[in-house]
Amino acid sequence: MTILLLDPSALSLFYPKASVDYPQKLRLIAQVVDNDPFSTLLAVKRVPNLASLHTEIDLDNVGPEPAIETAQVDLSLIESAAARLDISAGSIVSIIGLYNGSFITAVECLTLESQALLGSSIDTLAAMATLDDL
Repeated sequence: MTILLLDPSALSLFYPKASVDYPQKLRLIAQVVDNDPFSTLLAVKRVPNLASLHTEIDLDNVGPEPAIETAQVDLSLIESAAARLDISAGSIVSIIGLYNGSFITAVECLTLESQALLGSSIDTLAAMATLDDL
């Protein structure tokens, strides 16, 4: 079953055994930080209005603010060049692809209407992301 991820920084938590030989299928909903159309690489981060899905404990209480972690997405397999160029920084995207432990190779990448991720819709997505397999 494909897991819905809303936090790209949690990729290694959900897929600790992902590798080039054993890629893992996933669906990721995230915000675009940078799009380089020449290298077909997309940098994505967690959607800002999403509540924290993971608890982090700082035992020393002296740690710096955590850096915003991004995930790299390779768009080279997407057939439509127009679709790759249409994605701008700040857009919310839904990505279906394969994670190999270092980056995601996208099979499908669609921009989402940002209004659809306001209010209770984002809470519903967060609840869906925490569902276990049957």
